[in-house]
Amino acid sequence: MNIQYQTQAISSRLLTLSDRYQTFKQTIHPNHFADLHQLATSFQNDIANAQQEGRLLRIGIIGQIKRGKSSFLNSLLFNGQDILPKAATPMTAALTRISYSEQPEASVEFYTVAEWQTVEQTAAKVKENDRIYQQALAAFRSGQSASRGKSTRPPQAPRPSEEEKACCELVAMVAQSGITVTDYLGTIHRIDGADSNQNLIEKLTDFVGAQGRFTPIVKSTELKLNVPGLDGIEVVDTPGMNDPIVSRGRRTQEFIGQCDVVFFLSYCSQFMDMLDMALLAQNIPHKGIREILLIGSVFDSALLDEYHNYPSIAQALPGITGKLNNLAQQNVERVCLQGQANRENSVDDEGYIFAALQKALPPTFISSRCYDLAIKGTDLSEEEAHSLKQLNTMFPGFEFSPQLLMQLANFNKVHKRMDEVRRNKTTILDSRLADIVKGTRLGVRHCLQQMESDINHRRKQLAEGDLETLAKQQATIIQRIKTGEVRIQQIFSQQQQALQQQMQQLLLDLRAMALDAKRVETESGTKQEAYEVARTVSASKWYNPFSWGSTRTVYETQYRTINYTYANVQQAVDKLETFVLETEKQLISALGRAVDINRLRQEIKQLIREMFDFSADGFDPNAVMLPLENALAGLTVPAITMDMDQYINEVRQQFTSATVENDSIARLRQEQGRVVGILVEQMSAEIDRNTSSMLTTMTTEGESFIPELTRDLNNDVEQLGKDLENRQQVMAEYDQLLGMLAEDLSTINP
Repeated sequence: MNIQYQTQAISSRLLTLSDRYQTFKQTIHPNHFADLHQLATSFQNDIANAQQEGRLLRIGIIGQIKRGKSSFLNSLLFNGQDILPKAATPMTAALTRISYSEQPEASVEFYTVAEWQTVEQTAAKVKENDRIYQQALAAFRSGQSASRGKSTRPPQAPRPSEEEKACCELVAMVAQSGITVTDYLGTIHRIDGADSNQNLIEKLTDFVGAQGRFTPIVKSTELKLNVPGLDGIEVVDTPGMNDPIVSRGRRTQEFIGQCDVVFFLSYCSQFMDMLDMALLAQNIPHKGIREILLIGSVFDSALLDEYHNYPSIAQALPGITGKLNNLAQQNVERVCLQGQANRENSVDDEGYIFAALQKALPPTFISSRCYDLAIKGTDLSEEEAHSLKQLNTMFPGFEFSPQLLMQLANFNKVHKRMDEVRRNKTTILDSRLADIVKGTRLGVRHCLQQMESDINHRRKQLAEGDLETLAKQQATIIQRIKTGEVRIQQIFSQQQQALQQQMQQLLLDLRAMALDAKRVETESGTKQEAYEVARTVSASKWYNPFSWGSTRTVYETQYRTINYTYANVQQAVDKLETFVLETEKQLISALGRAVDINRLRQEIKQLIREMFDFSADGFDPNAVMLPLENALAGLTVPAITMDMDQYINEVRQQFTSATVENDSIARLRQEQGRVVGILVEQMSAEIDRNTSSMLTTMTTEGESFIPELTRDLNNDVEQLGKDLENRQQVMAEYDQLLGMLAEDLSTINP
């Protein structure tokens, strides 16, 4: 079957699938129906994009929020110039599309009315929850609480989700800007007439800048810049696949599906953590994307963290790179194995989904900062100069030359990949259509197979069993499952205990790290100090007898060397940033060690399997495993973000010079201690939020898992009872549905 015919066949099927199965919506499991609808929608959009004549090759720059994507692109495309503005916070980041144009121009897409209403409603909900909490707290404090006498504990403060916090921030920014939002929602604003790239970016400041009036209501931007390297391609800078704003996240998902090549960025110091791998596994393979480049960003930070384990830079670079390569390999293999375990009945699907990840190894580790240092030479900002000093003091007697900095930056590999992509543009575009078709075909087939298994199981029950026999069988299954309820709850309980232990240890580590972050290191130096010396000299003039004997005072500037003590402000700020980064890294690591969702699923599956003899005559494994899969699907891990830049900037903004002396050192120490205290409080709250969220999830799942599983089993009996009343009619309906599924599967199969 040629690709054009296959595309038309799948398109035709997908366009009508929802309508075809709408009649059976009450019969089909709602999860399967929703998945099918989503696959159809995505496929139509992706195919429409892929079939555009003369279209650009689209390269997606993706990853979690705040992983250095904009810095990477500034180095890659603009020689280190800050052409792409960095968002004020992750809440204001917008998807940016960048392509070539001889005449620079831009367009800005605002939220739709419905999307902004959702933002406002979410923010209003947070405000109302806080109002209710404040009332309850006031009543508790005044002794008027309705629950007084029953409990001495104060009411629990609400814990807004990341989406709720983001919505509140956007609404607050709009209120401060003074704009009339309704004048702009649902519109696209175009910016032209710029005579240079820089001029265009300046005009964009009001829409994407940290203080831009329109920044909070911008969903995406499109830039057309006079950069020859962009000719023939379009680069998509995404705000992050874990974007807290749902509508922006959907926009990012839409564009990921339309990318031909993906550059996935992850911090070297947290390279390919569990959230990275989850985002990759969920968002890339099902889009049919084969061309992936894994990029470890901020390699200079990993070097500064690990260099003390090596005697020289010559050994440190390959040693750290090898360590990160091994970590990436292990994480990818683990995700592949977990994916295979979760797709036991779809071998072809397994191989296709994870081939792209395997092909992307080994990763490329880069440093945008080192690239900028190499390009700029001596024209460095204060922050850049401090970074260079840190690198140059790692090994005694060793300093980085521009050539070595460029080698450490490692952008040559990225440029080679870009050149390779350009050379293979036609081949990539030609194969993209086939990749989308194959990826969607496998996704749809997997969904239809699940539906088919479910319907076959129910048809078999209707054809071979009677209500009394099935009820007894289900009662036996439920009884056996309930006998294992304690063991299942023990699995959840073990996860809870591990989580609490990890978080308690993290809080202790946090306070220990805070002590170091508070310290402001001082250094001794010498400098030349000017001072004046006065002496009396004769003022007599030989030609003026009246002046004889007169004197005058003259002043002479002299210099002396003095010792003094000073502190480096940037070094203090670096300590704060390292403190936050290290805490975030340890939090992610602790959650990863304590809560392995896939391992939890496998342990529960194994426990259920041990309760039954799956090989026994007359026993249908689907009677247990289908409801079990549905019950396990809801287990998730929360996203983690620590945006502490505003507090760190308070230190940077209070001191205008690079160093401080004398009384200013004491003021720097005081300010450093104050900000560390705020950071500890904020990060402790974030740790507590994540701990509470996970404990609540574990408690809820532990308590509801067996009831939900038995509910599904009981529903089967109840449904069979209804079906038996109209056995002939229901059997015909099942046969019709199975016939449609078989027809669709045969069309979608190769």
